[in-house]
Amino acid sequence: MLPLLLRIAVKATLTALFILFIAPSKLATAKPFTYPTYDDMVDLLHSTSSTHPRFSSLSTSQSSFSLPTVGTCGASSTPCKNYFLTLQDRTFTSELTPDIFLSGEVHGDETVGPSTVLYLSSLLATASSCVLEHFTDDGDSGSNCIEWYSLGYVFSDALWLSRLLKSRRIIISPASNALGFSQVKRAENGIDPNRDFAYDQDPSNCFRTVTGRHINEIFKNHLIQLSITFHGGMTAIAYEWGSPGHNVKGTVSPDNLAQKELTRGMSDYAGTFKGEVKYPYNSMNRIVYPVHGGMEDWAYAGSWDTGYFVECDPTTYGGYSQGSMGESLRAFNVLVEASRIKKPSESSLGRWEDVFSGDNNGHVTRNVRLSLLTIDMAEPYVEVLKFGGKDFVDYDAVAGLGAGGGRNWVEGGAEDGGDVSVEFKVHGCVTVDESIVVTVPGHVNSTLLWSLQEITPTRYNVIFDGAILYDNIVGAKLNGGKGRWAEPEKGEGDVFMGTAGGVGEESSVVIFTKVDKSWGEEDRTLFEPKNVGPQSHYVNARTNTEYEKSHAGKKVVGRIWWPSNPINIGPPSKGGIGHVPDYEGESFKEKKGKGYDERGNVTNGESEAAEFSIIWVLVGGVLITGALIAARRKKRRAMIEEYEMVNREDVADSV
Repeated sequence: MLPLLLRIAVKATLTALFILFIAPSKLATAKPFTYPTYDDMVDLLHSTSSTHPRFSSLSTSQSSFSLPTVGTCGASSTPCKNYFLTLQDRTFTSELTPDIFLSGEVHGDETVGPSTVLYLSSLLATASSCVLEHFTDDGDSGSNCIEWYSLGYVFSDALWLSRLLKSRRIIISPASNALGFSQVKRAENGIDPNRDFAYDQDPSNCFRTVTGRHINEIFKNHLIQLSITFHGGMTAIAYEWGSPGHNVKGTVSPDNLAQKELTRGMSDYAGTFKGEVKYPYNSMNRIVYPVHGGMEDWAYAGSWDTGYFVECDPTTYGGYSQGSMGESLRAFNVLVEASRIKKPSESSLGRWEDVFSGDNNGHVTRNVRLSLLTIDMAEPYVEVLKFGGKDFVDYDAVAGLGAGGGRNWVEGGAEDGGDVSVEFKVHGCVTVDESIVVTVPGHVNSTLLWSLQEITPTRYNVIFDGAILYDNIVGAKLNGGKGRWAEPEKGEGDVFMGTAGGVGEESSVVIFTKVDKSWGEEDRTLFEPKNVGPQSHYVNARTNTEYEKSHAGKKVVGRIWWPSNPINIGPPSKGGIGHVPDYEGESFKEKKGKGYDERGNVTNGESEAAEFSIIWVLVGGVLITGALIAARRKKRRAMIEEYEMVNREDVADSV
């Protein structure tokens, strides 16, 4: 009887230990990525658009640009449509919002990219909707927050993605080659779409595919600064140049340093895993091979390298007029060769819950991460971490409750002014060259600050539209350091510490930062073409105050100083937009307890009761096991003593 009870107790104890400590990490939130079919893709795009209408809108090139369909797709053999999803918060975005384009594929049999951008779009929209719920009546019990926490994500990650969607416009085309994707074939009706663009190509041999026309229309209707085009069949991240006309030994593109630092960060943040190497990075001419009519060089140089740009004259599908591209073709278009095998096994794609941690890395998880880095790098921004020694969250950037800014109100200040400590990081960049913490008289609207183009260090003058907006204001200059993406493998960049002086009852604190100035200071004799300056919107936007380009209702304006959203001191003046008296409140802390476990997962009474039950089972099992073992040992000692006594008696008898 005793051995049976012992076995039962030990089994109960081991079961409790497994449920409490092992099962949650192995089973609770495991949600692997899978390959979508064409029908799955369409369903997921419609689901994202309908579930998150504030942050996403879905269209096709057939409905938006009157392009023809080519072939039939899906299980029901319906006409193939070229879908694209636009992600943004329209309450915040404007003509100055940077455009980013992500193409899942142009070769239909290269499958990692479509999965990556599809799941990325859902991730961005869910995070933004969760943050919106957080600041409304639903709070963290809303469906999007429940979904977010169920994957083991924390609220700070939702804040980050929400901020990106409020300050960028992201156009996602999961399957640019819709027919090829549905058929799992490289080409579109026998034509390679990545030889089909209007650059270094015969005019009769470009824009023959609907795939190429679809991408052309997206660029023509935006002012794209950064782009990723996913491929497969090797492992590499590559940038311009990638065409025969610029395959000159010992030369680089006019934006080489920025391209190199961006792609190095992408490689570092993506990481690696068993069976795949860390992404090598270099120009396409060096690490891949040059091609005629490639999408990459077309998107980068079509607006300025006019000797290679062509007017196409295709005859397929009734012909096509590509239209005026204006200044739209000055984008960094990064080629990501996502995997050595064009369709690696689903088991190697990774899991949803490992996107931010990097644990259990896979093809999709690492490419979602490098896409997030690219989106973040579209524009520098300041994240204030502490103000006056208190934790701080930028309400202008994440609340998402209205346009115009001016929501960052904190109580404090003195009539004669005083000093307030401030801690911050700088995102969207590699190098922070210098920063200035200034105290501005009166209250400032963030929309106005983002229109500024210049700040001169004459204690300090803030210049707006050529005129001095603020004269001789108090400021403290800080040395430079590492931006968020200087070393993605090692950390999140430097924390800068400064002091805002002269902080009175009616004043505002703004941090101005200058970043990545070396991108505009390369040796131009190595450029191909020689002696031209940086040509991309991306580099000029942060290094050249004289740069201004417009197209399709969008605008890129160069600046060298990037302002934080203002921190307005004192009670809001009459007609103020909002009031946040203390940023150290519960609403901005990582969710632990009060309905959330340490990973941020939503819990309820039943789950908490179940956890306590398991603990009691464990405790009870240990106690029962200990008691049974003690009883067994006591019985064994008694048997040994009895045996020894009998043995001594036998020995005595024999003597």
